[in-house]
Amino acid sequence: MKKIITSAILIAMMTCGIANAEKLQLPQGETLDLSEKVGVYDAENSFTVKTIRKEIDKKETQEKIKESLLNSGVTTNVEEATNTVTNIIKNTRIYQLRSNTKENYYQGILVSVYVKNSDKTKLKQLQENLAKESENIDLVGIAIKSYIKNIPLDIKEKDMKKSEKGIEYTEKETKADFENADFSSDLYTDTIIIKGKEGSTYSVFNTTQVAAKYFRPFIEQALRGMEK
Repeated sequence: MKKIITSAILIAMMTCGIANAEKLQLPQGETLDLSEKVGVYDAENSFTVKTIRKEIDKKETQEKIKESLLNSGVTTNVEEATNTVTNIIKNTRIYQLRSNTKENYYQGILVSVYVKNSDKTKLKQLQENLAKESENIDLVGIAIKSYIKNIPLDIKEKDMKKSEKGIEYTEKETKADFENADFSSDLYTDTIIIKGKEGSTYSVFNTTQVAAKYFRPFIEQALRGMEK
């Protein structure tokens, strides 16, 4: 069994809830309308994400990232790797989907990451190096590791689909279980990939398998109507 909840997702679960809407916007402007039955809570307005946006370009933050990457031993080109990590963090959006029905309360976390083509090879190398190095790194390094380790660059894609507005995308649904703090639980993951000329958007929706049955029709409808 595999641990597949990332630090970014855990942060989102604790900090979402400021903005409420039915429409969800991905990093490159694609919009998903999930209907009035699904609330979309944008973590962009949360304290945590606002702080990240404010601090990420500061010299002290950049130095911490460089130090963490250097200490972790995942790269020798620390400057380039820092730029790659920074670009990815800047181009990430986090949402919580919520729906309170008479029968149940459902929620799930969607993390959407835009990765430039020029950053894909660099990120892939970092991922491979992360698989080799030990866990004995500082907390900032652990956060970076969790953040970039789980970006799905090697997904076996389904047949390409196209929204009514002409946006092409692929999906992969995964059902799994995982262990966290010695407890096991189930997980449903829907990965949506939108490839562009200069990069790709990877959106990963995580929820329970029970909640997935509720959300799935709304996601399918939103993808069919996706526009930019």
